[in-house]
Amino acid sequence: MTLQPAQLHETVALMAADRAEMVEALAIALAIESDGSLQAQLRKLERVPDGEPFMVTPPRSGAWLKLDNDRRVTVHRERLNGLATVDLALALASNPGLTDALKRALSRTALAPAFRLLDPVWEMKDIPSREQYAVLHRWSPLLEQLAYKSGTRLSILLDLLRPEIRRNLAGGENVGPQLYTYWSALHVMANLIMLASDAQSRPWLNDMASQLSWTMWTPTFPLLRERTVWLAACAARSALAFGEPVIGQYLATLSKAEHPMKAFDALFGLVAIALDRKALARSILSEIRSLKQTLDGRHVAHTYYFRMEYDDAMRTILETGAGQQTSVEMRELGWGFQSGVGLATRAALSTDPASFSASGRFVGFSILPVVVSAAPEEHYCTTAIRWSDLDVSGEDIASIFRRAWVPNSLEAASHVLQ
Repeated sequence: MTLQPAQLHETVALMAADRAEMVEALAIALAIESDGSLQAQLRKLERVPDGEPFMVTPPRSGAWLKLDNDRRVTVHRERLNGLATVDLALALASNPGLTDALKRALSRTALAPAFRLLDPVWEMKDIPSREQYAVLHRWSPLLEQLAYKSGTRLSILLDLLRPEIRRNLAGGENVGPQLYTYWSALHVMANLIMLASDAQSRPWLNDMASQLSWTMWTPTFPLLRERTVWLAACAARSALAFGEPVIGQYLATLSKAEHPMKAFDALFGLVAIALDRKALARSILSEIRSLKQTLDGRHVAHTYYFRMEYDDAMRTILETGAGQQTSVEMRELGWGFQSGVGLATRAALSTDPASFSASGRFVGFSILPVVVSAAPEEHYCTTAIRWSDLDVSGEDIASIFRRAWVPNSLEAASHVLQ
């Protein structure tokens, strides 16, 4: 099916609206933090004595802003007992003077900083720096649901672009504007999913997961399917955020997987959770071992791929804490936290997690002990970099996507997602 311009334009317009919603939410919080007169009006509305902390609920948000004595705002996912609370939407609706004060604060001190904070994760040509990500992560309770919604919208854009790009790649074409758009949008989606992937986000994440069909979705699949190590590392962070409540769904997906890459995805999520929650590792290992024993009875095609994946997943769990290192993979990927490189290297942006390293292991499973132990900001370099700085060319991008999407291509593994 040919991509319809109307579909693309509608999706892009909705993405712009999502971004504007994130900017507005962050700008309101920054305005409240930076404008003393605005804080004074809010305090007066709720009759909060000077010097006492209180809370504000922003419009259309499940977060809570706590205003401390020094005017600094901290963001919480739940209301703190014993503190007075101002519902900002109700206050604005009933107090025109407060509305005017907020508008002035937004234009004077908040909108420009909000754009500056959010631009790095939305920028199509750059990768955020470690500091840029960490500064924005402070606001994650306020932004995480909006970020995940935006990431989902981007996945719709990718679904619209993918069929035509795949046809072009299958026909031998390498470089085109849609290919660059796809590559850039994919990494923006990864940034947004990273921002939403906090263990404290688990209640709403799992409420969402329980309402979705796991036929073509898991917490890891939207990123892992694209077959690069850096995206796989971001996917692992998503699995950790969903955590224990999705183990059963991952196991059910694994038990029904007919394609080696679908099994790889389910095993990848399970191993990540097992490494993060060591008390659960033994039970996850037992379930994986039991499912491996059912492979013969299922008569799936290419059983040998499934067996290799099961074996390497179990080996990764078993070796956790046994002093085993992943130095071979670290060297191959150019990873080094002490040097400030982090996980965003050219090799990580181009290596297939379903390929084998020099140690004979699946790269995707081998990296998980390092990824799980890394801080979220260590996915990024200490300084912001452009894609061109990493020397990832259009031909490289075409090869990456061809191996993932185009059967029987020179770049592809024996079996690829269709």
